[in-house]
Amino acid sequence: MAVLHIQEYSEVAKVSSSETLEGGLEPAVATQALTFAANARSNAFNASTKFVRIVSAAACHLTFGAATTSVVGSMLLPANTVAFFAVKPGHKVAAYDGST
Repeated sequence: MAVLHIQEYSEVAKVSSSETLEGGLEPAVATQALTFAANARSNAFNASTKFVRIVSAAACHLTFGAATTSVVGSMLLPANTVAFFAVKPGHKVAAYDGST
């Protein structure tokens, strides 16, 4: 089993009024640790969440939505890769390790 680490953010970190960083304004609105294998779905994102930071020590397939399921053909997140995604409040992320 692997763990998908999810940080939820409502704002992008800004250097100035015209420059942003690739990252969220800390502290995160919420954090989740999703243990997955065959297929697992996160809790619904916070009402103020606009984007998420996701990382997993294991490669996995991801999908986002209100009631989503991830499969082998879903977006691949390579192991130990940090990725940011714009999301809708109340939606979830599903993760699948592709092994079963």
